Amino acid sequence: ELRRDDLSLVKEYLCSLCQLDLLNEAISLYENAAETIKNDKRCMLSYAYALAHTGRIAEAENILCGEKGYLIVPDIREGELMVTDLWFYLQEQKGIPKDEIGQPPYALDFRMSYNTTNNEK
Repeated sequence: ELRRDDLSLVKEYLCSLCQLDLLNEAISLYENAAETIKNDKRCMLSYAYALAHTGRIAEAENILCGEKGYLIVPDIREGELMVTDLWFYLQEQKGIPKDEIGQPPYALDFRMSYNTTNNEK
């Protein structure tokens, strides 16, 4: 509570909340955060993940693939799957059968290997 403006701490905390399935807490933290936090791409990704997994699909998709283009997280690493998994999850939640989803956009795909029939790892 005392360090709400510490970007590094908030990034880690949001990610941890998502991993622990404390999604409403993650949403509340983000929505009540300072603008510097809300404008950080990694924080936006965690927020989109939490939104998607609480049924707010359109809002999550707007963050990930909105009018301004794809969400590009500058500090993401190859092999980090949160972006790619979120994209697949959004497609499934929109009712697209797994075998019809296809591959995610290049800008959102950080997998180290590909299964061209579906998104199973």
